[in-house]
Amino acid sequence: MKIVSLIILVAGLVLFVLSVWLRLAAKKFKSQHNLLTVERKEGLVTFRYKYNGSRMSSLDLTNESFLVVPYTRYLFCPIFVNSQPANTLHIGLGAGAYNRLHRRLYPEQRLATVEIDPMIVKLAKEYADFKESEKNEIHVEDARMFLKHHKEKWDWIVIDAFDAEADIPMHLTTMEFFQLLSGRLTNNGCMTINLHGAKPIILSQTATLRKAFPQAVLFSLQGSSTNIIALCTTNRDTDLFSLVRDADISSLPDLTPYGVDLKVMQEHLVSIDDFLQGKQYIILTDDYAQAKTLSK
Repeated sequence: MKIVSLIILVAGLVLFVLSVWLRLAAKKFKSQHNLLTVERKEGLVTFRYKYNGSRMSSLDLTNESFLVVPYTRYLFCPIFVNSQPANTLHIGLGAGAYNRLHRRLYPEQRLATVEIDPMIVKLAKEYADFKESEKNEIHVEDARMFLKHHKEKWDWIVIDAFDAEADIPMHLTTMEFFQLLSGRLTNNGCMTINLHGAKPIILSQTATLRKAFPQAVLFSLQGSSTNIIALCTTNRDTDLFSLVRDADISSLPDLTPYGVDLKVMQEHLVSIDDFLQGKQYIILTDDYAQAKTLSK
């Protein structure tokens, strides 16, 4: 009798452990644009690229406005230029972490997110509790086509878009695309973009940005040689580097509860000319992008 009871107990424990493992195990999803896994563990939802296992996006459901992935905190660097954006265009949804904080900071302002992959939108809703609203709209469309067809101008444009191999889509890195972006900014508008990849491609992307925009600065991410955040404006009247470097942090919204430290951003500010000085690069165009070759 004791042996039977022991067997039942062990079987129950095995079933319990198996059920927990199945809940925590990553699920794989594939679409025309992406191949990724989704993990959900103790409130933390993570989308990972199947290609190399790196994070596409993470969201802590127990602290939804906190930015888990360090580089995403720098995507709020436009606050140095315009701390009260009336509207923001966000390219690349992920799990919706950026949207969570933006909605907390600017609940009455318009946030439009362009995401090319309907599967990502579906996964964000299913696993990260993402919700669309009048002020938090989603457009399932290629970002370049969206900008071409929609002529409105934006105070902030934030780009964090990657393909299935964790590379920025080539058509979102060219001179023609950056010129299109510059034409969609308000007079006090700015654009920020997450640049990620091997040194040759980041150098060429950065050089292309510098040529397309009157002013641009960079933020280097501590401990990363393959991740840089660029901030660009079309305003020629105020020196952008000095504006960010000398900004009075106390006069700006306090984002530290959400993991965003503006003082740290100032410490990681890099002159784009210094970054490119003495380096070899090419200007990326629609006819001569070579992003995949340069990223190797």
